[in-house]
Amino acid sequence: MVIFLVSRLKRFDGQTKAVLNFTSGLLRLNMDVTIVGYYIREDIKREVTQKLGINIYNISSNDETLFGLANEYYFDGISKKLMKIVHSLPKDIILVSNDIIVNTIKYNKKKYPMIYWSQGAIASLFMWPLTYSKSPTLRKLVSMTAPVINLRFSNSVKRYPCVLANSKTTGNIISLFYDTPPTDVVYPPIHVEYYARKAKTETNEDDKYVLVFLKRGYPASVNVIKKLAENVRIKVVGYQIDNAKSFINISDEELIDLYCNAYVTIYPITFENFGYIPVESMACGTPVVAYRFSGGPSETIIHERTGWLVNTEKDLYKKALEIYKNGYDMKMRKDAIERAKDFSYVNSTEKLLYYIKNSSL
Repeated sequence: MVIFLVSRLKRFDGQTKAVLNFTSGLLRLNMDVTIVGYYIREDIKREVTQKLGINIYNISSNDETLFGLANEYYFDGISKKLMKIVHSLPKDIILVSNDIIVNTIKYNKKKYPMIYWSQGAIASLFMWPLTYSKSPTLRKLVSMTAPVINLRFSNSVKRYPCVLANSKTTGNIISLFYDTPPTDVVYPPIHVEYYARKAKTETNEDDKYVLVFLKRGYPASVNVIKKLAENVRIKVVGYQIDNAKSFINISDEELIDLYCNAYVTIYPITFENFGYIPVESMACGTPVVAYRFSGGPSETIIHERTGWLVNTEKDLYKKALEIYKNGYDMKMRKDAIERAKDFSYVNSTEKLLYYIKNSSL
């Protein structure tokens, strides 16, 4: 029995997607899985329980609050509650899938094997200006508490016999902030075939558009995209842009259709530990433009074969304009589809299973 420990399960959340895809993959490999979480939306709990037939245990029906997180950062409040549930359940191994709850290992009284699969270090967020730039109170709190929290989390991470990272980028962050080099990289599992079923290796010149993804909370390169929209046909997901058709809430099928019919996808995110969007786009046959130093996207995109990596906003604008006007070799679309297969949920789950079967305290 594998116990997945999570801090949350909610919609439109990359960490949730990874846990549920891993769970699905492990079940297909004949592994029993139970999920134990701090905040799990009731609708997701019902949906997953019915679809996968697994047990899910939840501490709170309320989202992660600042008070709740502070209670964890200083007093292990969430970790203690999670492990109290875990100790009452049958298990062979405990898989911690979120940085916020790495302190659970301190309360592993019966010394069950534990793996920490990292999707990023919480300490790195404290160094990220967008985390606290809008709140003077949070800025003061972060400046006083970040070193203490990082030290506590670092000491916990060192206790894990097996630390896995969701990308090489995350591996570097874990090494830097927690002084612990990961055992290996296990990329998040993606249902590549789900996106690839509508993949297109040719484009429709009469309906050519550039697909852009912007994050609602902290959109990057907005001015560049606005300028680009004055010269090319653009569809934007996640944000409103003048002269562009915008999509805020769309279904999976609508998203896949946007991917497959796009001439090129632009992912102007300045940093991402992994990033699902470039892989999903490639699975649909559409090459991607992203920043060379954006973290995960620079690992998944192969420059000038499945997309393009650029250095600056100026380069992003020039490259997008060049691609739209001059085109590219359609072989890139076939290469993109093949590249996406490297991140299939089968490959990632089998690699995770290897460490599950070979981990011990």
